[in-house]
Amino acid sequence: MLTPTALKDRYQFEEVLGQNQATTWLARRVSDQQRVIIKGLFIRDLATWKDHELFAREIAALKQLAHPGIPAYIEDIRCDQAQTWYLVMTWIEGQNLLQWLTAGNHADEALICTWAEQALEILVYLHHFSPPIVHRDIKPSNLIWDGQRLYLIDFGGIAASLQPKSDGSTVTGTYGYMAPEQFAGKAVPASDLYSLGVTLVHLLTGMGPADLLGDSLQLQIPSLSACSGRLRYWLEQMTAYALADRPDSAAQALQSLRSLIAGEVMTLSVQPPPPNTQVHLQHSPQRFELAFHEPFFGIFTFIWVSLGWWVIAPLCFQPVVWALQLSSEIQSLFEMVFFGGWILSMVTLSFWQALFNQHLRWRIMLTLTPEGYSLQRWLLFNQQIAYAAMPQIGSLNAIESVTIALRTHQNRQPDSYLALEWDGQQTRLGQHLSRSEKEWMQAELLAFLYRHVPPAKAKLLQSRLGV
Repeated sequence: MLTPTALKDRYQFEEVLGQNQATTWLARRVSDQQRVIIKGLFIRDLATWKDHELFAREIAALKQLAHPGIPAYIEDIRCDQAQTWYLVMTWIEGQNLLQWLTAGNHADEALICTWAEQALEILVYLHHFSPPIVHRDIKPSNLIWDGQRLYLIDFGGIAASLQPKSDGSTVTGTYGYMAPEQFAGKAVPASDLYSLGVTLVHLLTGMGPADLLGDSLQLQIPSLSACSGRLRYWLEQMTAYALADRPDSAAQALQSLRSLIAGEVMTLSVQPPPPNTQVHLQHSPQRFELAFHEPFFGIFTFIWVSLGWWVIAPLCFQPVVWALQLSSEIQSLFEMVFFGGWILSMVTLSFWQALFNQHLRWRIMLTLTPEGYSLQRWLLFNQQIAYAAMPQIGSLNAIESVTIALRTHQNRQPDSYLALEWDGQQTRLGQHLSRSEKEWMQAELLAFLYRHVPPAKAKLLQSRLGV
């Protein structure tokens, strides 16, 4: 490609850096010898008018952007006689990450976190515009690293609007790094999060996205000793196939990342908790803790005890009356004693019921780690442990199902409970909790299990869902 003669008085061209739809040069500005990047679009050589539109879009975007991680716009020059259009922007001294990777370099977790943090800072800036500026083509070759700062380049594919056009939407991006919804022309801010996540996985593993996509099109991150479980979980959220499973925004993803870097507990739930719930849930990449209280003495136990005194006790006394041939006056006396005792028992049990509900209850804690599960029960009196039951423990693979099951009753509505089956046994949890609380607990439990059990086991758990 010949050096543009139209710009020779203003710029000294040094070398060609790339050539596809547009040609990119490294040059110096004559006035101050500042190095710049010049992209030239030769309109007469375009195969489609779409390339002209993308070039114009990049110029319009750079004109309004001002961020240290984005090349700064200097000027654009149109030469109608030569049918060319030039974009001049600041030169970034560094290496794009695809070149860095192909040179045999390897990224550790600390470097991945540094790149992720700086890239997300750029995305937070881009997505704050109205409508948000969606880059749509984040990949290793569009990220430049100078040893201190990461830069995002190539804004030709940005989404000009989030609203679909009447004549259809253009699919822009690079296969493998492109979010699933972009294939339908629906690029949203979370699409950039997906592309960034795939890029970081590529840089961490050295494996391209084509080698990591599973049958379900969900990116499969291989087990690596260089990647902690916390970072792995964060990357899984970023590269989730479904939009709803990704972070809500670049700001949220950045906050989670900074918590990860700082070593804080990461609460990464798959669903928000129901309002006013008393269930305590701590869901982190390598540990799941679920804790709540259950009543010790139920109302139905209260009724049965009352009936036992009023019905069973007189029936047991009747043979004594026959054997001793007691007079009617004595029988009436005993009946009064039974009736008075029943009244006394009702009053006593009512007081006992209130006392138990306030001071005596079970505390249930279910703990899951990659090594296994533990279910513990403590009987608390005034928040002090009065009795500790033997814990149930086992491996995660022993868990056979996590379902919400119904229990039917005569003359009243059925109730539901969270049913956990392991080693052929069933444990019922949360019968007194609301349906929304049980569904939330089930979703969180399954989310943890799906990440830590083999794929075949995860499919089995999913197949057994139901009510």
